[in-house]
Amino acid sequence: GRGVGGGGGVFFFNDTATNEIYTLALHDALPISNFFLVGTTKGGTSTLHRWLEQHPQIFLPARKELHYFCHCPDRGLNAIRSSDEYEGIFSSATQPVVGEATPCYMYYPDVADAIYAKFPSSRILITLRDPVERFWSHYLMNEVYLPTGLPPEEIVDMNLRDEASTALDDLIGVGMYHDQVRRFMSVFGRENVFVTFLEDIAAEPTRVSEAIQRFLEIPTIDLDTTQRDKQYVEPRNRVGKIALRNPRVRSIGVAILPWRVRRFLRTRILGDPGRKPVMSEALRERLWSLYRSDSVDLEALLKRPLPWSRHR
Repeated sequence: GRGVGGGGGVFFFNDTATNEIYTLALHDALPISNFFLVGTTKGGTSTLHRWLEQHPQIFLPARKELHYFCHCPDRGLNAIRSSDEYEGIFSSATQPVVGEATPCYMYYPDVADAIYAKFPSSRILITLRDPVERFWSHYLMNEVYLPTGLPPEEIVDMNLRDEASTALDDLIGVGMYHDQVRRFMSVFGRENVFVTFLEDIAAEPTRVSEAIQRFLEIPTIDLDTTQRDKQYVEPRNRVGKIALRNPRVRSIGVAILPWRVRRFLRTRILGDPGRKPVMSEALRERLWSLYRSDSVDLEALLKRPLPWSRHR
């Protein structure tokens, strides 16, 4: 690969970091080490963003998902298109490590090269998830924010007919991880790619947090790993539906309420996380038949067992 760095193998949640530190002058007076949290969608990127923004040596924009390096249709994403606007977001950074998180970066074939062309010394963070569970979470999210009214089986059919070509719509393709991960390894070098899983984030949050800090070569400190984001909740009543589903109301809440207050309101007052719709067994089996081969290839690429096992 064209990556720079020492050591061998892919970084996983229990790996140690290499001893070299890489910097890139984004601004002439500020040498920084860049990292990108590139995916996957509904794989835990928001939770990792919550953790990492606590570290005093990391600068992360308050806004997650800048979409600068990809070509997602806007659809309310407010994607950053101007290089001046993009660099301006980081102009106040004084921390030695600067990153951003846009989970759809992993999906688009040209993004790894685009990031490398601008920031060749960057490190890449990837968090994956059982692809069947990821599909279902993505489907539920879309039906909240980009509703089609279609049953999930029809979404699968549309994806298989190649009628979706974006990370917003290609729910099957987003979960085909092997080629996406391999691209970033090829461009940046395996040693500069850290791969973890939502299942590990949930089961061993402290170990994952510490491993990521070692990978970024910053002092390992205790981060509040109880912070979890983007949990699905079903509105409890009409008021909850307005508050949780109306984009304008949600944006006002994000602007004026602290995150912990919003989480309390979402999960205790306005919504019920225990009422999440359940995927049918028929759909689950169909999805596994689609993902089995990719999971076999991914496991071989990563040289470690995946935290899901239906492909074996």
